Amino acid sequence: ICIATEESSVTTGEEEENSISPSLIQFAAVMMMQLYLGSLIILFILYRSCSRKRTDAFRLVFMYLIGTIGFALSLNFGPSSGGFTKLLGWGVMIHNMAEWFIISRLWFGEKLINAIPAMCYLITFVIIITLCPLAPLWFIGMFQGAFCDYLLVYSAIFMIRWTDQQTKLGNIKSRRKYMCAGFGGAMIHIISIQPLFLGMATAYSPLAYLTTLFILPTFVCYTYW
Repeated sequence: ICIATEESSVTTGEEEENSISPSLIQFAAVMMMQLYLGSLIILFILYRSCSRKRTDAFRLVFMYLIGTIGFALSLNFGPSSGGFTKLLGWGVMIHNMAEWFIISRLWFGEKLINAIPAMCYLITFVIIITLCPLAPLWFIGMFQGAFCDYLLVYSAIFMIRWTDQQTKLGNIKSRRKYMCAGFGGAMIHIISIQPLFLGMATAYSPLAYLTTLFILPTFVCYTYW
């Protein structure tokens, strides 16, 4: 009788888990579908707009969106129960490496040095992901991810002030609306990563997947940037 009771309780627990799992899978599929389809449209626009002779803003945003899709894939193909894994660590690395290319380009321009920060970041983070235990890796990944995002916000603010100054000097035409679009995209991204971090920290997948709704508005603003 005891054995039968234990088996029935185990069976009941499995049935409850299976009853929850399909709804989560469906919700994740809807979130990923809107992200991938929307990203394909934005990628096509960026590809058609970018210069073939030099690395312009459209190409940098194209790379940034590819890196963001890489993170979404690591989230999508991770464990269904959510939480932070080393696979997500690789996704964070890919996303932020593309972000470093934009930041370095803003601060260093078209010089050869603009790829050095991203390359140093890549090598360092590969070593950390490979050797670091999961718990400290989460703190490292979230700290450096937030650092990149806030640095991009600061860079967007700096670009607004710098272009306004150059406009007053008569060196360029006003680009304030474009710079404000970039700032808006950076702010949307900052707001969206807060529930994403919470969803990964608490292993609550619906919250993590819900934040993917903010990715497309972010890159619409970046495309206008």
